[in-house]
Amino acid sequence: MGTGGGPPTQDFTAAEELALELNKGKPVIEGIQGGTATDSGLSRETGLFIQVSGNALTLVEPPDYDLPREGTSAASADDDETVTDPDTVQPDKQFGNINSQTVRHVYTTHLKRQIELAEVKIKLKKTKLQDMELDMEIKRKTLKKLDLEIQKLERELQAHK
Repeated sequence: MGTGGGPPTQDFTAAEELALELNKGKPVIEGIQGGTATDSGLSRETGLFIQVSGNALTLVEPPDYDLPREGTSAASADDDETVTDPDTVQPDKQFGNINSQTVRHVYTTHLKRQIELAEVKIKLKKTKLQDMELDMEIKRKTLKKLDLEIQKLERELQAHK
């Protein structure tokens, strides 16, 4: 059992040691989005596995990272074209990068659609209520007509006796 945040003192299994060897030198993504940690700041990589398409968020597979080799630049002409300020890009045009403004836009749109749906449901219920009131009025008038016909027939019957 380790104390004070030092490296763990436990021995690794052969499979764990092999995995550590295979992953040496590769980038490490720390933290799980939605998990808990003492560090409140999110790593930039944690949001890279969500794709924004229109107003829909989609989980995507993590990208394969290519480490730059010695003597070559990590940036290419393609990278220069795709790097943009997230605040200047329309939220529905971003892919792979999500920020608080994108989430706010999606959530605002979601709430507006919920309100519109609620208004449509209210209008539908009002229309159904009006239809029911009209049906009740028709039934009342039909009953009144039947009562009047019964009274008429009773008078005719009394007149023939």
